[in-house]
Amino acid sequence: MPLLADRLRLVLPAHHPAARKPEVKLVDLADDDWISADRPCLDLLAAKDGVEPRIAYETRDYAAILALVRAGLGAALVPASVLRGADGIVMRDLAGSALDREVYAVHRPRPAAHVEAVAGLLARVASRLS
Repeated sequence: MPLLADRLRLVLPAHHPAARKPEVKLVDLADDDWISADRPCLDLLAAKDGVEPRIAYETRDYAAILALVRAGLGAALVPASVLRGADGIVMRDLAGSALDREVYAVHRPRPAAHVEAVAGLLARVASRLS
């Protein structure tokens, strides 16, 4: 069952020159290092814009990604749900791209009552994040 479409946002160090722009394109960051949680997604976007991203770090730990961006070590695409309360970084939508990370809960066709209860709880929490 679908729970959440979590918008991917571009995050930059606060002092980055592009952080002052209202709109940032991937080509604006062609010479930057990237911190990637989802390399295929970034590679697909970059290929569309004719850019080859320079991946400096790869991790699926979003707290680590935000810390690396905050330290000025690169730019990243991060789900909006992990950005609540993030300071020391600038968040932008990547111009020309509306990217969402889709989050699902998967269970058997006829789940037990406790599985239905957990799925309902997940749906309520996800609706607050949207």
